Amino acid sequence: MAASGADVERAKAFLQKKSGPVSVYDHLTELILKLITDKPDDAVGVFEHLSGLVKQNTFSAAAPAEGGESKVDAADAAATAEWAAAAGKIFSAPEPAEGVDEPGAVQDLTDEANYLEWAGVNIGRTEAFRLHLALKALAASTPVQNVRFWGKVLGTGGDYYVAEGTLEEEGEEGAADADGTVHEAPGEGANRFAYWACSFAGGAWTRLPNVTPAQVRAAGAIRRFFSGDLDASVGGHPPFPGKEKEFLRATIARITAATVISPAGVFAASEDEDKPYDIVPNEEEFEIPALNEAGSWVHHLLPLNKLGRTTPNPPKVDEEGEPIEDPDAPEPPAVLGTIEEEEGQWSIRGLPASGMAEGAEPGLVAVRNLAWPGAVTVGFGKRFANVYVGYGAPYSAAVFAPSVPGDVAAEYNINDEEKPFTTQVEVTVDPDAGAPAGEEGEGEEDE
Repeated sequence: MAASGADVERAKAFLQKKSGPVSVYDHLTELILKLITDKPDDAVGVFEHLSGLVKQNTFSAAAPAEGGESKVDAADAAATAEWAAAAGKIFSAPEPAEGVDEPGAVQDLTDEANYLEWAGVNIGRTEAFRLHLALKALAASTPVQNVRFWGKVLGTGGDYYVAEGTLEEEGEEGAADADGTVHEAPGEGANRFAYWACSFAGGAWTRLPNVTPAQVRAAGAIRRFFSGDLDASVGGHPPFPGKEKEFLRATIARITAATVISPAGVFAASEDEDKPYDIVPNEEEFEIPALNEAGSWVHHLLPLNKLGRTTPNPPKVDEEGEPIEDPDAPEPPAVLGTIEEEEGQWSIRGLPASGMAEGAEPGLVAVRNLAWPGAVTVGFGKRFANVYVGYGAPYSAAVFAPSVPGDVAAEYNINDEEKPFTTQVEVTVDPDAGAPAGEEGEGEEDE
């Protein structure tokens, strides 16, 4: 019995009813179109499979009811919009800020990222390009020179992208910790470079404060992950003197002093007698060393000593102005010391390239620091690049245990010369002072 036109229309209307995002009629239409397009050999056998694929490809989430959008969705949407607005700004040419005559030199990260990728450190070409633009924006907004991408510190709630640069500024003269350890001035020692941090490429750069010796020592005594919030408190024992931004800066100082290296000959010791520990770029011609040997790599930054400084503490002087020798003072730092002396802390690997003759020295060498996992240096000829990508924690074979609190003092320790005791001035206290009216003289006999 043939169906009438009215029956066909009623059946079609029934199939076009939507109980969800897609009607049966639309689904069958897409399914038949896919069968005709793909022309499978066993159309009946793959019918159910193709039906499932069509459902996946045509599914669309139901629109939320009016006023039904959750606070979480709204917050995520606002955060995404804020990120997109901030990230998009780096694609426009930065205008130099007031006080910046000409932006400083910026590392060509897009080029060096290719060599780092070859060495196994892949930040992604798109991300490298965005970071390069972010570094240029920093150089245009701050009177900083020689800007480079220092690395990325991973955190539990967010990561830190860190930029390094040279900044001329004045520090507080004579500033020292409570134990008398003098702070290193800006441009010297652990404060030779200035550092900035942001949460994503294109985000606002936040200047990290200069580091103090006490912060360096405290950072070496605790072990914890970063939260991603620069203003977060730093827990643990011993107590850390500062927030997470100071802890991040102290960790950067420790990693930089231990892992930043360069091919021998790129830098030279200063000839200035007043600055015996200064290391400057070598302006003379030199022969490129064999980069696959440990003796060909040197530290061009001074190491940190037990005081948290790169050099011994300035000596105290007596009444005649003569320096007083300190038997506990650390040894002067080694200038341009090679990593060959640090056995077991480095891994050197030549990276082969197509067309290399058998036995030939590799053109690109990757050097990894094993004490700080994530610190990598690549060398190619006279050029080199340092980067750190990790959690900001050194390698330790033993299970970490917090420091044990010190012994409780038997009595109050005071230096009589600096803080002498003083006798309190005798004060006569009126026993009726502050008593309610009518109660004065209570307990005395009536006259």
